[in-house]
Amino acid sequence: MLPADGIHAMLVEASPHLRAMILLGLNGGLGNTDVSELRWDMLIKKPNGYWLDFPRIKTGVERWIPLWSEMIEAINKVSP
Repeated sequence: MLPADGIHAMLVEASPHLRAMILLGLNGGLGNTDVSELRWDMLIKKPNGYWLDFPRIKTGVERWIPLWSEMIEAINKVSP
């Protein structure tokens, strides 16, 4: 477990890509393999905000992850 100030310190020092990866772990519980398998078409805009439509890799079980505003900012900084 990391204290909040430790996480904030990592986010401040992280490159844009690493910041997005850290936030994906915090926001949606994604691990390294999950992050490596993400595709842009999994990011869905809905009337109530942005969501990640990301089924589990091994089982295919659906999961919808509501994304924080900080996550959207981080994604915008690394989007193609």
